[in-house]
Amino acid sequence: MKTKLVLTLFAMLALLLPGSGRGIAQGEAPADPDAPGAALGTTITYQGRLSDGGAPADTAYDFRFTLYNAEVGGAQVGSLVPKEDAIVSDGYFTVQLDFGAGVFVNEARWLEVAVRPGSSTGAYTVLSPRQALTPAPTALYAASAGSTPWSGLTAIPAGFVDGVDNDTTYTAGSGLTLSSGQFSVNTTIIQSRINGTCAVGNAIRVVNGDGTVTCEAVAGGAGDITAVTAGTGLSGGGLSGAVTLSADAAYLQRRVASSCTAGNAIRVVNADGTVTCEAVAGGAGDITSVTAGTGLSGGGVSGDVALSADVTYLQRRVAASCAAGNAIRVINADGTVTCETDDNTTTFWGLSGASGTNPLTNYLGTSDNQALVLRVNGVHALHLEPVTGGTPNLVGGEDSNTVTTGASGAVIGGGGTTTNPNRITDNYGTVGGGYGNRAGNNAGTTSDANYATVSGGAANTASGVISTVGGGGLNIASGEASNVGGGNTNYASGLNSTVSGGISNTASGQQATVGGGSSNTASADYATIGGGGSASSGTGNRVTDNYGTVGGGYDNQAGNNSGTIDDAGYATVGGGQNNTASGSYSSVGGGENNTASGVASNVGGGNSNFAAGLTSTVNGGNTNTAGGDSATVSGGNTNSASGLDSSVGGGYSNTASGDFSTIAGGRNNTASQNYSFAAGYRAKAVNTGAFVWADSNDFDFSSVSPNTFRARATNGFRLITGISPTDGSITWSCQLLDGGTWSCSSDRDMKENFLPVNNLAMLEQLSRIPVQTWNAKGTDPAVKHLGPTAQDFYAAFGLGEDDKMINTIDLDGVALVSIQGLYQLSQEQAAEIQSLKAQLAQVEKAGDTPRTSSIPLSWVVVVLLVIAQAGMFFTLRRKIGGQP
Repeated sequence: MKTKLVLTLFAMLALLLPGSGRGIAQGEAPADPDAPGAALGTTITYQGRLSDGGAPADTAYDFRFTLYNAEVGGAQVGSLVPKEDAIVSDGYFTVQLDFGAGVFVNEARWLEVAVRPGSSTGAYTVLSPRQALTPAPTALYAASAGSTPWSGLTAIPAGFVDGVDNDTTYTAGSGLTLSSGQFSVNTTIIQSRINGTCAVGNAIRVVNGDGTVTCEAVAGGAGDITAVTAGTGLSGGGLSGAVTLSADAAYLQRRVASSCTAGNAIRVVNADGTVTCEAVAGGAGDITSVTAGTGLSGGGVSGDVALSADVTYLQRRVAASCAAGNAIRVINADGTVTCETDDNTTTFWGLSGASGTNPLTNYLGTSDNQALVLRVNGVHALHLEPVTGGTPNLVGGEDSNTVTTGASGAVIGGGGTTTNPNRITDNYGTVGGGYGNRAGNNAGTTSDANYATVSGGAANTASGVISTVGGGGLNIASGEASNVGGGNTNYASGLNSTVSGGISNTASGQQATVGGGSSNTASADYATIGGGGSASSGTGNRVTDNYGTVGGGYDNQAGNNSGTIDDAGYATVGGGQNNTASGSYSSVGGGENNTASGVASNVGGGNSNFAAGLTSTVNGGNTNTAGGDSATVSGGNTNSASGLDSSVGGGYSNTASGDFSTIAGGRNNTASQNYSFAAGYRAKAVNTGAFVWADSNDFDFSSVSPNTFRARATNGFRLITGISPTDGSITWSCQLLDGGTWSCSSDRDMKENFLPVNNLAMLEQLSRIPVQTWNAKGTDPAVKHLGPTAQDFYAAFGLGEDDKMINTIDLDGVALVSIQGLYQLSQEQAAEIQSLKAQLAQVEKAGDTPRTSSIPLSWVVVVLLVIAQAGMFFTLRRKIGGQP
């Protein structure tokens, strides 16, 4: 505030100094657009965009503009135009350039731009390439050409000197005629469109120039064919009149329409379609011999020959039957049968079944305590074993397949070999096929592993009650109701456990599940491994605590493997490699070498990340740590959030150690106190509630006190408050540049509703506003400020949005108007003083002014003038300072 007063008083004194000169603008000012008939000046407007170090420039620069007649080399046109301390905002700058008159003469021009920082006095940097000027500046030349009269033109053709176009000679070319200045088509050369026709029987003989036609009768009156010639296979033809063509019978054969009598055959077909016949040998055909073949008798070489079936060889169709209780004993050659009474009391089953049977008395099988064996080609195929007091066993396949004595209800569908038979050791076991498979635990008793099933495969064992092995090889389902779907060397030993497939997987916990993969272990109750693992390295996935889950990948662990299966339950690893979720309800989504050890902690992915705090989170990245409860690291590299509810958005080597502290990103930033915030590069928020943002300079930038905002932007701050709704260009902004200068948008074109003000009235109103020292409530009373309140300012001038704030531009405006009022008062008083001096001079000249014996009159006048000047000065001082 003190600085502003000094500047304001300096401005006022400068206005009071006699002989103050007016400022001279650089270059020639453009004509006033509102002045009627104003001449167009020679100044052009140039707008460019400047980048400095790859980023948009945003400060003051010195420019030097030179005009050339070539893109490279060439000669300079006009004068060099310097522009010092031109403001560049967000890369954009606008300047007015005047290269002098006559530089744009309808020829191409290129602009060379040289630049240096506004604070520099060194050499300029010439920008490349030169900028081609578009035709808009060339319009300066067209402005003078547009008003040039005909007589002012040069190089006018001789026929146009008099200004009348009457000296041109035209000549009609081929196909045209010229008459009285009018061209017409010459129909003796160019023909009109044909629009005539001829009657039937006539043809066009001549097409006339005007498009009409001349017709003549066609020879014969009905056509224009001039000759008909007979081709191959035809005869006749002619050159005039009615012409006839005939088929050449010597060349074309007529349709055959004749026949021969019985006993004769066609020997020749003549050209006219008739035939020549001859008698067939024998008179009625050409078969010379008929011989009876197998199953026939008869035949001959002449006459009527007959063949008969040999009834000693061929049998007639059987068409007879026997009465009930009788059976066919003989089928005779003629199809009849000889019957006899059925002397067998046992009902036989035929190939098409049997009828009239009673399932209690009619059945296939044995009626004593003996097994029923079915063989195929003499080889054992099916063995039905009776069980005393139990359900019979069914054993198919290899004869070496067995059911332990005492077991009942067992079924072996087939398979087995002599050396690797299938076996059932407990009641109601099932082996579907394969070889070397076993259903039951083979413990010596047949009732402690009932209902086990092996569907197939090789060397599989289902030894638990209601256990199942679907297939594969070397799989074992030993837990009650356990299941191995397939694969190789898998173990399901827990109650209701499952291994769906894969290799070397183990589900030993109650209701544990391994979906597949290799070398995976679900040892806790309700544990789940979807798959993954590595057969080559043996590094499978592990679930060591209850309700844990590993979706896939390899060498992942859900649980802390402490030996107690319920102190890190519900942990989840989605996949990846070498990940560990060791906290209760913790999770690792994927990635590599990640650890979620806090309760309900989470690592989304990435590499070597740690979520150690309660409900802490690391979303990804590399070597990040969320050690505080509810702390979060979103990503990046080597970041740490160790405070309660602290967070790091990303970046590199950032540390948020204060409770509720935040680092948005960047590098080497620190937020070490509660509620602190840091971002950028080497920003250090070391005070409670401090907000620190630092630019890319390689120096630490720290907070200095609690609850403060501190930012380092060495190329300036810029606040954008308005943009164009059409193209997004900046309309309203304020910027703080290097050097501490603060400037805001104040473009005339962005303002409207201008009204004049009464500067003396504003000055008087300002003199009445209380201007006091004060301190903000809740702050140190020793820290004083000076100025009016918003309520007093708003009541006096009605400026701004409301009576709770004062707009700085309004303060500046009131100060400037008041200075103008003071200047007006000073001018009036100066005139009054000048008048008093003139009056005093007249009085002194007259010499009739009464004088005292001790003080001359001139001294009295001088003293009065001094007192008047002093009074004016103190009056002005009180009004400026707001003193009552």
